[in-house]
Amino acid sequence: MDCREFRDCIDSSGLSTGVKNSVLNGFKSVFTHAVKYYGLKDTPARHLEPFKKNFKEKMKKKSKELSIWSVEEFDKFISFVPDGKYKAFFMVLFMTGVRLSEILALTWLDFGDHVISINKSVTKFSESGSYEIKDTKNVSSMREISLNDSLYLFLLDYQKREKEDPGYQDSWFMFGRDKPVSRTQITRVKDKAVDLSCVKPITIHQFRHSHASILINGGMNIVAVSRRLGHSDVEMTLKVYTHLFKNKDTEIIDFLEKSSPILLQNLLHTSKDD
Repeated sequence: MDCREFRDCIDSSGLSTGVKNSVLNGFKSVFTHAVKYYGLKDTPARHLEPFKKNFKEKMKKKSKELSIWSVEEFDKFISFVPDGKYKAFFMVLFMTGVRLSEILALTWLDFGDHVISINKSVTKFSESGSYEIKDTKNVSSMREISLNDSLYLFLLDYQKREKEDPGYQDSWFMFGRDKPVSRTQITRVKDKAVDLSCVKPITIHQFRHSHASILINGGMNIVAVSRRLGHSDVEMTLKVYTHLFKNKDTEIIDFLEKSSPILLQNLLHTSKDD
């Protein structure tokens, strides 16, 4: 009953559902630790249910999911991004769907013939500007992403200009040279270009969603899209982008009509004649 009352206390705190569950998990972990190391026979918090998001929070999440750019919106945005590493950065972000931690970790050694190799990621910068290179999010995140001709040639030209620096090394980060460009600066450049171009604001991660949206709405194979995004399986891709498939129902009906057996089509015409 004490544990139940504590859960009720958290519930009435006014905190968001995510924070409530974080506090509840911390509370439950104390008892789990006691069971493992201090001989507690069972945890009294075992049956405490996690908090569920309310309608307002669900709608807020849904609105965020729908905040993506079309190619036309990105064209407006990119025209206000300064030439050089920032323009190249956002071009790669939009045209490949890589995660922020993955693109920051790219070096020129990862850039090949029409591909970029995703094999590491960058943790968040500390206040002192330090960072850490670590493994990718999971095994499936290690992948080669194919580049279309225009993006490949664009990056070749960008690399050519980088090589004009006497200190150039292939081990340089593609976007930042001796260390990755900071996330704060990336956001600052993005926000300024958004204001100047008058397109709706999106987050850095929503560049990834925009890329996936373009591919899915373009009828690309969902398995290929999932691999390009580095998802662990297709189910994850379907779960994240379910809302994009709802608009495909009309296309399915049209396809089925065109693919209907001759007998069914003849029956329809006979019915009309009668």
